[in-house]
Amino acid sequence: MRFLFVLLLIFSSVAHADNVKEIFGNGIFETSWGASLDEVRASHPDGEFKQTSGMNIYNVINDREVLSVERKKNAISFLFTPDMKLYSIITEFKDSAYGSLLIKLSSLLGDINKNNDLEMAAKTGGMTTGYTSWASDDGSVKVSVYMAQAGLFSRAKTFLRVENTVKTSATKESLGL
Repeated sequence: MRFLFVLLLIFSSVAHADNVKEIFGNGIFETSWGASLDEVRASHPDGEFKQTSGMNIYNVINDREVLSVERKKNAISFLFTPDMKLYSIITEFKDSAYGSLLIKLSSLLGDINKNNDLEMAAKTGGMTTGYTSWASDDGSVKVSVYMAQAGLFSRAKTFLRVENTVKTSATKESLGL
C-alpha cells in the first residue's frame, strides 16, 4: 500500500511539474509560437500593426477576461522577430490586477524563478516593479507578471508576458559578423 502511495505521489508531481510548458508551450490566444503576422491577423482581425524602435508589434484592444481577471479596453500585444515570427505576447491590465494575477499564476505554475527583480532591472533600467517570472523546465517558455508605467503621466499598469524563448539557429555569416 505504501508503495502504491509513493508511486502515485511521484507520478502526480511529474504530471504537475511543468505547467508552464503544458499551458503556454504551444502559444496562447488562438495563436501558435512562430506564427506569421497574417496568421495572427486571421485570429484577431481588429488589430493594428506598427514598428516601434525596431520592434514588430500587432496590438489588439479588447475586453477579454484573462486568468479570471477583467480587462477593459486594454491591449494584447503580439511581438514578432525580425523575420516576422510570433515569439512573445504581452497582455495589459489595470494596475490593481497585479495581486490577482500573481496569486493565480503562483497557484498554477508553482515556484518562481530566482533573481526576478535583478533580471528585469537589467532589462528595463529599473522601470518596473514586482517582476515575477516562471520558466518551463526546458527553458523554452517563460511567463512573467510585472507593473510598469504605461506613459509619462499615467498610472502604472500590470502586464502579463508570455514568450517563446527557443533560439533560432544562426551563423556568424548569416548575421553579417
